[in-house]
Amino acid sequence: MVFFPISVSAANLFTSGTEIFICAYHSSIVATKDNFFAFGEGISATGGAHNPSPVDLSPANGYNFTGDILFATDATHDTQAFILSTGGLYVWGNAANEGAADQKVIADNNEDFHEINMPVGVAISDVTYLTASNGGVFLVANGKVYAQGTSTNLMGGGSADTSGWYTVQKSTGGDLTNVVFLKAHFDGAFAVTSTNEYYTWGDAVYLGDNSPVQSVTTGAELMTPPFADSPSMIAVTGYYGNGVSYY
Repeated sequence: MVFFPISVSAANLFTSGTEIFICAYHSSIVATKDNFFAFGEGISATGGAHNPSPVDLSPANGYNFTGDILFATDATHDTQAFILSTGGLYVWGNAANEGAADQKVIADNNEDFHEINMPVGVAISDVTYLTASNGGVFLVANGKVYAQGTSTNLMGGGSADTSGWYTVQKSTGGDLTNVVFLKAHFDGAFAVTSTNEYYTWGDAVYLGDNSPVQSVTTGAELMTPPFADSPSMIAVTGYYGNGVSYY
């Protein structure tokens, strides 16, 4: 059981679209009515130390961001976590020292809390969602998906900009647009558009048409929709190489 210094109040939680409870393999981030808290392995502001109990994500505790937190997410075995604030995009965690690519989210060897570049041409105010998984971190901005990471096959085709970010493409050509929901797993990513189109890409994905698991790495592939109505939320899970499970 984990006790928080501030109680969660559903009426006062953030309305930015961030999840309330984000769990990685060895660490977690939780949104309360007032702030975000982090606990677990390698998620202290220095990256090399642990938070055995929830710690407020604030500059007073070494998380030296500016502005107000908009989104936070956590990912991978030994932690690489991200904050998007009104002042910038930040990363930290001891996965930076892992040798294997699948232990990292992005190719950044600095485990201390620090700022990283936004995609070229994307403003913080454009971003509507932030998520990450082993192999990649993703931003949804102006309906497009921007990806950066150690897994090339999660980048959705195309080429990186000068900041190292990819814009996810469609397998038929052009940018994937109008995205309103996004989730990612090491084996693949899953997106839904405002027009109720379902897309997936990655090493081991399903298309929803009873075809077997397959690799889709040159752009997001259109899936067979599970139903006609709009979803309220989506999720993915899975195990390395065995294919993504979609919810």
